[in-house]
Amino acid sequence: MAAMQQTIERLRETFIQHEVLARRPEIIAIFLGGSQLYNPQGDNQRDWDGAIIVNTKHDIFTLVNDHRQDLMDLIGMETEECPTTEFQVPYPSSPLWSKFDAVRFAGLGKSSEKRGVKIMSWEYFSQGRTSLNIFSYKDRRTYINVRPSPSGLLPFGIINQASTLPDRSVILHDQLVFPTSETSDKHLGQAIFGVTADLLVSAACLVGREPYGLEVKRKILEHYALVAGQQASFATLARCCRFSSPYKQWLSEELGDLQPVGVPIGPELHDFPSSTDQPIMSFAHADRAQISVHEDFSECAKVLPVEVCWQFDEGLASQHHGDQSLFAARSEQYTSTIGETEIFCKQPLSALWAEDEIEGALLTSNFYPRVQIPRMSISGLLLYPLFQGKAESEIRLSYIKEGRSNWDTAESLLYLELVKAEDTLRGYKKSLAQSKEIDSGSDYKIQRLFHSRLVDDVRLREYYGPGIQLMGNTIPFDEFLGMQWKINGVHYPPLRKLLDATCEVVKPGGPQISSCPVLFGHGDAHGGNIMMSSEPSPHSSPEVLFVDFEVSGFHPVMLDLAKPLYMDVFFESFYMDLIPSGDRPKVEYQIAENTLVVDFTPDVDWLSQAILDIKMRYLIQPLCEEIRDKLNMSLEDNVPLLSSALFLCASLAKNFAKDEEGFLLSFAIGITLAGAKSWSDLYSRFEKLGFKAST
Repeated sequence: MAAMQQTIERLRETFIQHEVLARRPEIIAIFLGGSQLYNPQGDNQRDWDGAIIVNTKHDIFTLVNDHRQDLMDLIGMETEECPTTEFQVPYPSSPLWSKFDAVRFAGLGKSSEKRGVKIMSWEYFSQGRTSLNIFSYKDRRTYINVRPSPSGLLPFGIINQASTLPDRSVILHDQLVFPTSETSDKHLGQAIFGVTADLLVSAACLVGREPYGLEVKRKILEHYALVAGQQASFATLARCCRFSSPYKQWLSEELGDLQPVGVPIGPELHDFPSSTDQPIMSFAHADRAQISVHEDFSECAKVLPVEVCWQFDEGLASQHHGDQSLFAARSEQYTSTIGETEIFCKQPLSALWAEDEIEGALLTSNFYPRVQIPRMSISGLLLYPLFQGKAESEIRLSYIKEGRSNWDTAESLLYLELVKAEDTLRGYKKSLAQSKEIDSGSDYKIQRLFHSRLVDDVRLREYYGPGIQLMGNTIPFDEFLGMQWKINGVHYPPLRKLLDATCEVVKPGGPQISSCPVLFGHGDAHGGNIMMSSEPSPHSSPEVLFVDFEVSGFHPVMLDLAKPLYMDVFFESFYMDLIPSGDRPKVEYQIAENTLVVDFTPDVDWLSQAILDIKMRYLIQPLCEEIRDKLNMSLEDNVPLLSSALFLCASLAKNFAKDEEGFLLSFAIGITLAGAKSWSDLYSRFEKLGFKAST
């Protein structure tokens, strides 16, 4: 204990620039964390992770914008994460001023070690706030960490949303304490510290320990005890696996001094499971994502210079055939180069699809921030700036093939889902004001994905011809549609009856289509149509790009939700043919008395569950609230439309003629989802399929 105190005193004298503090009396407390403190004899990293408390929120503004060099000197930063001109704290007169509470400021030290600090105000803690909005250049929404258990490491994660701003900065919606999710086991107790609160509680206060530093810790610990029903222990902290033994002892004593006697102490190491490969996820409150619809992203859309397209038409481009994506097999694609400009070339399926792609991209750029607008060559090719990255579906497939243990890849997938939810919700909100002006006629392009495929069984006949191949026999098409289904012991009606009922629900001009709010959406925003840069800078957020806008436009919002909800949540069944054989869902089936009997064990991995939670918490639930508040309508009335569209995604979106198990599993999932009348009814069907869903 004495040695740890000496270490803290040494850091106070050698690390803190006292001459800067003399010039900046508004700084009243400094917390230090990171490997310099937690385990100085451990790895070779010398990262510095800390927090600065100033008197007022206005002091945050002046410290970062007007006294930046003092701030950099104080934390030993040589290079900023973002250039000064690109990262400025919004002025108090800015509409953004009320949207943030703290500022994240980061960069590198002399030896390229990471140095970061969150700057907060004493005002914030004096107000008894428990949510925390952080203005930041780097977009970090997901945190998968590990903590020690008796025989290994227990992975757990925190998911929170962010609001993207036109200048590429973000507002991160953190909170001091996260209640553990209803869908999680309770090994972590009833709560987990938020990212910033975890730092403040685990760090040592080098400046202003009395009266400010310990009081900040005490306030956070009191809130934790209120939420969790127990005191925090050092094992409650996300960073505990980085602590040396002396630091654990020192921190345990400090936590004991700051928390009242008589309250039960939270989890210790022996309370954690001995081993697990399933992270325990906690989610921020959905209402923290205050997405602004007034931000103008129209200038963010990227397009090739006109002169580059002229040169392409003159035949001055070199052509390079790259690998064709498994998730974009419908069109021919390759790359070209003109000078230093790299071009992505796409051969559309038809002139109509090319026109729709251009029109859809132009329209989408008014509602979504991550868009490229194509130009058309004389030969009919669509030309885009080359985006060096991979589709979410490709990343997810690689995660599965690599054994589902790469947490960096998992974080990337969760990040993409959060970005998708944010951008989709923003587009819905922004278009809400225009929804009453949209013609509610039947000519919605998105119907290409639903009703048009359903009429006269056109898509099923295209895929499977006159008969269905099952168990070595050919079942005539109409006979197959007339067969009963028994799925995991539950009887369901024949496909013929389900298809006819679904056709009525999704019929253009029908009651469900006519009554559903018409909003702007991508229409096909599943994981195959959103990309992330392959090699993101360590100092900036990875770039994200939406692609394929052929059906983008104004259409019934429940149809817009359906395809990404199905294809992303049921990824492993939809792409069963691509999944390694050992990971494929196990399906047993037989035909008995004109009934297809299908049995499978729903085996939902933590990632699929988390993706469903993200879509429900950060997209569907906020959308329902927005529709209720702005249109005085309930989307629950349109759940039958979403349920029917999910059934069509399962049965018509992919050809399973060469994959008998995939065919039956996909149809079984679609049949289970069909016919829901309310949100609770739909959630119960997800639960039948192995998910934990709640209203």
